[in-house]
Amino acid sequence: MNYSAKLLNKEYIVSLDDRGSKIDLKLNGKPVEFSYTSRKNKHRFLMLVDSMSYDVEVNRQNGKFSVYVYGREFEVTAEDERLAKLREVAGIGADVPEQKDIIAPMPGLVVKLLKSPGDAVKKGEGIIIIEAMKMENELKAASDGEIADILVKPGEAVDKGGCLVKLK
Repeated sequence: MNYSAKLLNKEYIVSLDDRGSKIDLKLNGKPVEFSYTSRKNKHRFLMLVDSMSYDVEVNRQNGKFSVYVYGREFEVTAEDERLAKLREVAGIGADVPEQKDIIAPMPGLVVKLLKSPGDAVKKGEGIIIIEAMKMENELKAASDGEIADILVKPGEAVDKGGCLVKLK
């Protein structure tokens, strides 16, 4: 499968061929030696790329990825190359309007609220923790803002796509 990815204002074609126990990776057509292991939190990985080790955390919100490598944040957009070509032919931009609200990425149970209404938040700061499939997931602010309203309480079940926190 090919993906069109943008990182630091550069575009890349990423080719992934999942062969079960091994993933073949090419970056702009060039083979890259690649392996990874998932950490306890399924958003954290230990990656080996061309003999270099990286501790990586990946968070996805509103169609964009925040990738943290040793504490440094990188914004990445990625989409299936076929979809990117369809957008190009149709003249539709790939930009997703920024949505500040925190939306449940999966059904789960609210474990803890890390902020209260009126609190200021910075991009990447944790706001709420939900449990899904016996894993705790910290949902983070996609941009700077202020907590306008919290629509859920600890112990409450949430559906995928439900608005949990409104930001302004």
